[in-house]
Amino acid sequence: KNAVLDEKITEGKVKEFRGIGLPQVKAQAGITDNVIKQKFIFDSKTFSLPLFSDAYGALAQLDPNFGKKLANYNDSLNALPKSNDINPTEVGTRYNTSLGFTASWLVADATYFLGLKAQKELQSLMKYNTIRSKNDIAEQVSKAYYNVLISRKRLALLIANTNRLEQLKNETEAYYKQGFVEQIDVKRLQVTYNNLLTEQQKVTELVLLTDALLKFQIGYDVNAPISLVDTLNQSDLQNTVLNTAPFRPESRIEYQLLSKQKTLNQLNLKRYQLGTLPNLVAIGNYNTQHSSDKFEWYNKLNKFYNSAFIGLQLNFTIFDGLQNKYRKSYTRLEIQKNENDLFNLKNALSLDLLSSNIALKNSLLAIKSQSENLELATDVVRISKIKYQQGVGSSLEVLNAETSLKDAQTNYFSALYDAYIAKVNYEKAMGTLVK
Repeated sequence: KNAVLDEKITEGKVKEFRGIGLPQVKAQAGITDNVIKQKFIFDSKTFSLPLFSDAYGALAQLDPNFGKKLANYNDSLNALPKSNDINPTEVGTRYNTSLGFTASWLVADATYFLGLKAQKELQSLMKYNTIRSKNDIAEQVSKAYYNVLISRKRLALLIANTNRLEQLKNETEAYYKQGFVEQIDVKRLQVTYNNLLTEQQKVTELVLLTDALLKFQIGYDVNAPISLVDTLNQSDLQNTVLNTAPFRPESRIEYQLLSKQKTLNQLNLKRYQLGTLPNLVAIGNYNTQHSSDKFEWYNKLNKFYNSAFIGLQLNFTIFDGLQNKYRKSYTRLEIQKNENDLFNLKNALSLDLLSSNIALKNSLLAIKSQSENLELATDVVRISKIKYQQGVGSSLEVLNAETSLKDAQTNYFSALYDAYIAKVNYEKAMGTLVK
């Protein structure tokens, strides 16, 4: 589930990156209160005050409304000392309100278009990662599933052994009461029976643990009940087809993942190689502003003043402190590492297939041998019990046969588990575990 979510997250990031090449529009609005106005400082000897006065006089002729302001300003000018002193004068208005829009569009950028290709490769990488996660989960769940089946089968046979020995113990106790056997025969059977009960309890707890492990591997509530519908079938193992065709490591998801990583590093190197090329951005701006000494949005004299511009901006790097040079240098080394890793992985996958193939063959031979031993041990128990019941055998012979049967069962289930694990490992090595 997390691998699928990672895939969707990457898809979102790809779309986010794609948005870099689309027009960008931003708006900004603000209001400022110049509590203390900025002061313009000048030398009264350098700047001619009558010159400023004449300028305001010209403005007053153009607009009679400036007459009163002009008179007040002249009064303030006349009040200034006529010397070489530095004279500060407040400039601007107290309140400034502005509203503006800025737009930009990446017209041409080689690294951006290369980045779009890299983003597609990254999406493929995440899809491969999802497939690998499915393979890993399938391997873990398969092994846990077979472990549950084998543990339950082992418990069922152990219960049958316990019941059979309990019946024999009861019969021996009856024989003892009638004087046909000695007390030591009863005690031997009692000890073996007690040991079987203890082992049965241990295996019962083991079954609960294997059930919990399986539920954990499939993301199921470990305290909730679960039912398994499959049964162990040796024909599934015997019918496992061993591959005789030439093995292609490139078909394994691990190899595909590493190859995709190499492709991304190659694109990264190309990005650094194109990094010195300039990019072209179209820009535009529209702004409107209102200034007043009173907190107001609009009046006849203080209205909003508009401004706008459009243009093209060419950006390029002249010198970056050799950063790009070293980026290209270590990226080439990373690509060499990818090539070494691919070569090593190719050998490792071939070795994995070879070892899993041999392990599966050996496990099939072992399970065949242990299956025959189990049949023989079962038959020995049956015969020894018949002899004991007919008085021509001893209880010690029966106990030895039971012990041999228990050992044969343990060896059989161990071989059975190894065979199923070898089967899962072989299918994973072949890349056929997940259809």
